[in-house]
Amino acid sequence: MAGIPKTADDVANASEVYSENVLFAAEKFKEHDLICLIEPINEYTIPGYYLNNYEEAVRLIEKDQSKNLKIQYDTFHAQQINGQIGATMRKLKEHIGYIQVAQVPARGACDNRGELDYNFVFDEIRAIDSNWIIGAEYVGNSNESFNWVENMGCSF
Repeated sequence: MAGIPKTADDVANASEVYSENVLFAAEKFKEHDLICLIEPINEYTIPGYYLNNYEEAVRLIEKDQSKNLKIQYDTFHAQQINGQIGATMRKLKEHIGYIQVAQVPARGACDNRGELDYNFVFDEIRAIDSNWIIGAEYVGNSNESFNWVENMGCSF
């Protein structure tokens, strides 16, 4: 997690410290054949969170000499950061290492009523890169909350 800087000086320091730490972690993860992920988080869910946009994430990834740093693309945050889920995934394709899904605004299951049409989102994911690993982080406490997986042509 990138944290929440409190002052302008903290923001400058956070940039340097976060960058150094993440790049170090990416190298260490590579030694164990693991991908290091960073996740931009929207400012509505965590106000002031340092890594709150994809441009900063890409700048950091481009500094990574180990080529082992990727974005955890959470559609819940992506919709609130800049929307345009399909276009953004296409733009970030080479930088995405993992996709996480949840409905906006209440972080519900993909078939819950909300801002995102997950039939469209999953069609876009399949069209862009069918090899992405996809996970779900949403509010739901029964096996019924997994019905969307099969209904949308996905599988575990």
